[in-house]
Amino acid sequence: MATVATLLIGLDYVFLWEGLPRGPFGIWLTPSDLWGTYLASISLVHGHLTSAYAALPGSLIVMAPAAALGNALHLEVGPNFAAFAAPNGWLLVGPYTLVLAAIPLFAADAIAEQLGSSRRTRLALALLEAIVLANVTIKWGHPEDAISGGLMLFAARDVANGRWRRAGWLLGAAIAVQPFAVLALPALITVAAVTHRRQAVPLFVRSVVPIAVLLLPALVFDWHEATQWIIHQPNFPYFNHLTPWTSLATRIPGRFVAVSAGPGRLIGVAVATALSVVVCRRHAQRLEVVLWAIEAAFFLWLAVESVMDSYYTWPVLALGLLLCARRKRWRLAAAGAVAIFVTWFSNVAWTGIWPWWIILMAGLLAMLALSWPGASSSPSPADPSAAQEHRQPAEHPDVASLEAVAHAKGQEVVG
Repeated sequence: MATVATLLIGLDYVFLWEGLPRGPFGIWLTPSDLWGTYLASISLVHGHLTSAYAALPGSLIVMAPAAALGNALHLEVGPNFAAFAAPNGWLLVGPYTLVLAAIPLFAADAIAEQLGSSRRTRLALALLEAIVLANVTIKWGHPEDAISGGLMLFAARDVANGRWRRAGWLLGAAIAVQPFAVLALPALITVAAVTHRRQAVPLFVRSVVPIAVLLLPALVFDWHEATQWIIHQPNFPYFNHLTPWTSLATRIPGRFVAVSAGPGRLIGVAVATALSVVVCRRHAQRLEVVLWAIEAAFFLWLAVESVMDSYYTWPVLALGLLLCARRKRWRLAAAGAVAIFVTWFSNVAWTGIWPWWIILMAGLLAMLALSWPGASSSPSPADPSAAQEHRQPAEHPDVASLEAVAHAKGQEVVG
């Protein structure tokens, strides 16, 4: 239901509402970021590696089927931030990306069901998740964030259920589509090291192999440009939101004013890794705590971001809503109110840097506090290890029962 609603509203939003042509040249602004990915994917289909490939290789590959068909049909999209009459390519790209971007809706529902949420609660969760996801996919045109987040959630669920091989490949695909999924790697590796030590190294290898393979062509054909893009990860403060750390970032020369976001993100990843290891070592068998550690990792990453894009807040909100769905209804209602407010406020143009940033961080911190699952040391009901412990008396009868059966059969009980 949430997926169908997202598809219908998303198509109408671009054609009938926000995307209407504006100005004397008829500029279609929404979803502006999607067109750049689409054009870069067309270049990839033709065998040309652009700078966007070094940043998001998996995303361009995911977009390639729609790009190849749209290019063959000569569907018009126009270059990024340029004037064009009507993006009839949206008729193809829109349904394709919006359906793929629904992966986190299914992942969140599957985890909520495993954690014991009722059907009514899961319905409310799906609708709230679709609302905050619309800011990522419909308004800003970044289906790769949604796809990566959904694959990351499925990987976390598989780790909790002991499906190590599939979990590794899912997490690897998530990192390849959008590298921010690497923030989930420390938590899941720690769980593997604590619960099944032999699985830690294979899980790590499967998680990094896809992105390493996809980046290899870019590194071979243009080492300098690819490494510079990976290290600096440029972002544009005058197109997005400035933060208190923008002035500390190195300015990158070019046509548009850009700053280097890579060093700040590296600090965020380091702090998030330390937190994930500490939390998950103590609660490795509790899926909800592992998910909270991943949510906290995304919050720490945002806290040191040099430039804030409005859709960056989505992972914290999505994970927070999922964890609150397991608690009392008032907590999910409060989390939904916070998520909607943060989603709206992240798109508000604000003259002062500090007030906007403080309010946004306070909203994300409130979501983090609401979603904290508690410090109980007992495993979650859906934890496979807990279920095994509950079944243990039935699977292992006492010694007296074994002796009675053996005596009836004339056998001797050994051991």
